[in-house]
Amino acid sequence: MAFRSRAPQSETPGAVAVEAEEVDIRNLSHLNAHPALAPLYAKRGEIRERQHVLAQEISAHAQALSRLQSPQDFSATVARRELQDKLDALERQGAALEAQLREVQQALEATEERVTAAMRPGLAREGVPIVEELLEVLDRLADVVQRYSVYGQRTHRRLNAHLVPLPWVLAHILGCTEPLRGVLAKLQRVSQE
Repeated sequence: MAFRSRAPQSETPGAVAVEAEEVDIRNLSHLNAHPALAPLYAKRGEIRERQHVLAQEISAHAQALSRLQSPQDFSATVARRELQDKLDALERQGAALEAQLREVQQALEATEERVTAAMRPGLAREGVPIVEELLEVLDRLADVVQRYSVYGQRTHRRLNAHLVPLPWVLAHILGCTEPLRGVLAKLQRVSQE
């Protein structure tokens, strides 16, 4: 059974448009590998890298400007003015990058929400038989543990000693069946969406 998800078309400004296509979600190693999300993650990474480079440039210009604060001759004043203008331009670029980053982040969050909503039922359908199998194994194990416990009690009564240890570890493991039944119910409900 192939679990596929439609790659959602982007409706958010600044988002990278992805044509609607079938995506085999079993082949996705991570959510950010989804074709609708990968370009947005890449764009966000590029913007952050440009921000990092810009921050270094701003720092270098600010240091150079602070070194020029003390001299009072004309050439130092001109150099200070030029550095201040460059620093102001770099700060405007930083503000523009911040705005771009916010726009991409909003597009990323909206697309990620649509992608996960599209993927959730298929992943739930994939998990239902696994959890059902696990519950079957635990139910069989519960029967064996019960028989083992009865055997241990009979042995103790007959010999006045425990020849076999009590199955307390198995009993603890079996205590997980009820929460697993809840997980199964949730997976079945989600897989119907």
